[in-house]
Formats: sequence, structure tokens, C-alpha cells
Amino acid sequence: MAPLLADTRIHKYNIIAIQEPWTNPFSQKTTYCPRSTSFFLVYPQEKGQCCFLVNKRLDISTWEPRFSSPDLCSLQLEVKGQKIWIHNVYSQPPGSYNTTNFSTPIPILASLLEQAGEHIVLGDFNLHHPLWNGPQKPIVYKAAEQLLDILRLHKLRLALPQGSVT
Repeated sequence: MAPLLADTRIHKYNIIAIQEPWTNPFSQKTTYCPRSTSFFLVYPQEKGQCCFLVNKRLDISTWEPRFSSPDLCSLQLEVKGQKIWIHNVYSQPPGSYNTTNFSTPIPILASLLEQAGEHIVLGDFNLHHPLWNGPQKPIVYKAAEQLLDILRLHKLRLALPQGSVT
């Protein structure tokens, strides 16, 4: 986190979504983000695997964090009178290609996507599927189908180019 926050190139960004942030070994309930930085840290109360950095130049009255689980945090933004939701997800690897029942916040997404407004879903899902792996890596995790079903139901589309290295 320290090298990221020290990099002046990040100051142009309004919101940075992070998965698996460094955890402070002394408190276990936060990550590194000194007050002197240009960002507010949006981190769950209990140790989580996702967080946001929100640039301090954004009016604090235009955004609100929500924590559905330690591994799924959302930001609700008001932009030109429109609500925009950014959902940041960290999902543990399912254990095997055929596993569908494992500890993951992915099912929580379905109810979050019911909220009025536009939605962006991002994160580290730890799932392989040809839609994002591309044809050169045709690995399919059964658990990816649950995510795809939720995204299809809410008419979201993949913005990541197929075959992108993530």
C-alpha cells in the first residue's frame, strides 16, 4: 500500500478499488493509509479482503460506502443526479473446478444489483471461464456460472477484453 500511495500518478484517479490489501499486523482491522494522503480509506469494520480509496477532492456528501460482508464493499455515488454503484468483490478460490458451494460473497451481489441506479461490479473473483480467459485457456469453474447468471439477470456486460491477463 505504501508504494501505491507514494506514486503521484494515482492522484488523478477519483476511486481506486483494491482486493487483498496489505493488513496492518498490529491492528488486523485496517490497511496502510496515512491521513496525509490524497485519499480516504473505505475499509470494512472487520478485516476484509477489499477496500476503496476515494480521492479527497470528491465531495464527501456525494458518496456513501456500504459493507455487505468483509469481502464485498460498495460505493454509492451521486453523479449529476444519477446513482452509480461500484461493487468491489473478493472471492476466495472455490477449491476445485467443480465446487459450487464455498465461502464467497458472490450470492450477495444479486440483491445489491436490485438497487436503483447504474452498477459496476469488479474485483478478484478467483474464477476461470472462457469469457474472460479467452480460447487459449478454456478452463471453466462451475462457480463462475453462478456469477454469470447474476450478471446476465441484471443485464450487466463484461468490460474486460476477452483473454486479458488479470
